[in-house]
Amino acid sequence: MKTTFNDGEAVEILFEMVFEEYEGILNTSRLIQVIHAFTEWAIEQEKLKEEEAE
Repeated sequence: MKTTFNDGEAVEILFEMVFEEYEGILNTSRLIQVIHAFTEWAIEQEKLKEEEAE
C-alpha cells in the first residue's frame, strides 16, 4: 500500500498527531521530534522510489 501526502496534508496530520497526544497543548519540542521523524521517513520513501525506478 502506497500512501502519499501533499505538504498541506502532511502538516495537518503532524499537528493532529501532536494535539491528540497532548490533548490540545502544543508541545514545541515534541512537534520538532515528530517533524524530524516524518522528514526522515519521507527521505527514506524517496530513496526507495528511486531504487525501484532503477
